Amino acid sequence: MTVCIATLCHNGEYMVMASDFMIPSTAGLTADNTAMKTRVIGKAWWSLFSGDDLSHVTPILDRVYDALGNPDGHDLSEVVDAFVKAFKDETRAICEREVLNNWGITLDRFVNEGAKLFATDFAVINARIAEVRINCTFLVCGFNRTTSRAGRNPGHIFTISGEYYGRSAGGAFLQYCENPAFAAIGTGSLNALSMLFFFEQSFVTPLPKTVYVVAAAKFMAESAGGVGQQTKLHVFSKDGFVFELSKMDKELRGFWQQGRPRVVDGSIARIKTGVRRFGPPQKVR
Repeated sequence: MTVCIATLCHNGEYMVMASDFMIPSTAGLTADNTAMKTRVIGKAWWSLFSGDDLSHVTPILDRVYDALGNPDGHDLSEVVDAFVKAFKDETRAICEREVLNNWGITLDRFVNEGAKLFATDFAVINARIAEVRINCTFLVCGFNRTTSRAGRNPGHIFTISGEYYGRSAGGAFLQYCENPAFAAIGTGSLNALSMLFFFEQSFVTPLPKTVYVVAAAKFMAESAGGVGQQTKLHVFSKDGFVFELSKMDKELRGFWQQGRPRVVDGSIARIKTGVRRFGPPQKVR
């Protein structure tokens, strides 16, 4: 379900994010305009999420928050390590809660002594543990705390998931999205990516055009199943400032419907005005 999009732009000065609000329920139902899918995880770092089972989002993000306590920001390696460890710890917790709870033993003890403790059932229990997976994906984007050799705070985007090409697994699968400098997750991701490639979105694309392109990618994604009509649109800078542009949703959709897939004359100038109008930006921690 859903679509979440992030792209670096304006020579690495800004990150633009978009998502819908639709979520699946445990009863197999869906609801639009229900869930906020963007979370601040530190100064100049954000996370978006999608998946069929979002029950693991909160415990994973809680672990990430605990690991990223520096108010001055974080580098890419710190954020990646925090998510990888959070996936590992949550997977362990699921194994112990849902598989090993009846025997009151930890996963470490099962690995070390399971063959002796469960002489006849070891293979069955081990197979159940191997099937444990975290069926959600995070799209993480932000800017390094430290400056690079070129004198910049470079932006980064990566995705991390408990699944790999639909196969169940107990690990976390990480993908860096540096070239091109954009990514999308969720059922609408292929449609969204097709628009980003169509418009040749890149690291150097100016901010106003990027806002249009990301909005167009989100609108295109709505033709896929499970993507909601409502749009959350953010821009944030390497200094931690955030522009909330969701109020431009109807206007951007009007431009898209007039010119799809081309950029309508005057739309970029209107977006420039909108970026200024919906300021001043809000600074997050």
